[in-house]
Amino acid sequence: MPVQFAMMPPPLAGWATQLELSALPDRDAEAASSYLRRYFDLQPAARDALGLQLAATVAARVSPPPPPGTPPWAFLAAVLAVRRERDQFRLAQQAAAQRGLAGPGYGHVPQPGYGAAPGSAPAPGQDGPAAAPGAPAPPR
Repeated sequence: MPVQFAMMPPPLAGWATQLELSALPDRDAEAASSYLRRYFDLQPAARDALGLQLAATVAARVSPPPPPGTPPWAFLAAVLAVRRERDQFRLAQQAAAQRGLAGPGYGHVPQPGYGAAPGSAPAPGQDGPAAAPGAPAPPR
């Protein structure tokens, strides 16, 4: 897949955080991926027609719909980027569970874009967990 199609189009990053794509069949994702790989090999008229057709097919299976005016290639690239990211996250969790490392602090793989991992250090300016009674206060 050409480099520009292998990543999230920046204007769609915010929209993509809300994307629900569990109803997207593999065959539709594979067709979109094939289209993006062949994008520059297609004649412009065929590229435009196929892009519109694939975008309509995928849009019927995901929500929310893409922002108005989104080009078909950008919409399809964003959907595939989210799908790939979520698949990688799920596989990392499964691998950690198979190694017996599942549980708080072990094998936790933070999902990109979804906040800090449990047990991670507090953000600067925030207090951490309370110290045990009688324990010395951490240096500041």
